[in-house]
Amino acid sequence: MSECTLLFGGSFDPPHARHTSLLKDAMRSVGATRAIVIPARLNPLKRTTPPTAGALRFEMCQLAFDDPTGHIRVHDLELKRDGASYTVETVESLLRRGLCKQGGIRLIVGSDAMRSFTRWHRFMDLLRLATPAVIARPPDTHESTRAFLEEFAIETGFSDAPSWLLPLEPVELSSTAIRDALVRGEQPAGICERVRGVITRENLYAAP
Repeated sequence: MSECTLLFGGSFDPPHARHTSLLKDAMRSVGATRAIVIPARLNPLKRTTPPTAGALRFEMCQLAFDDPTGHIRVHDLELKRDGASYTVETVESLLRRGLCKQGGIRLIVGSDAMRSFTRWHRFMDLLRLATPAVIARPPDTHESTRAFLEEFAIETGFSDAPSWLLPLEPVELSSTAIRDALVRGEQPAGICERVRGVITRENLYAAP
């Protein structure tokens, strides 16, 4: 794929070192020339609003994913939309704006989210526009994720599904443990100093 754009969506509440290292590893793995990080307004399958306001999560993502080369960009298009964040609509918007090219889009999807992919809004349309780049997440292993993707290929007709799995170590990306540590007044590792500055300035994740 000559021009591959990798999309990375999530709550990023807060963004941490494993988010940033995973994105760089995934870019190398799929040969992406650039990446777009997209903080979500509302996950339609969870229907819970992230604890932190979208504008602050966007600011923290800009600081966490800051890339002097310009190959990584943070976009707030989902935060500006009302209601749930449907990935297929995000991809369509990026295509209309010329920020991605048809046939050159990969989408980071955790193995846990992949298991519910058929519940995603217009998931077949999404798969025609963007190819998942699947990351195994504990308790999934490469083997269990590949077995699921083989079944997914049979069920959906996307015969290349097993090849979507990236050869990266299983990754835990949840920010919950970091938020819990901050509530306890701890200083957890994995948060860059500029993001920590926003957390301190806004008194985020403080104990009630």
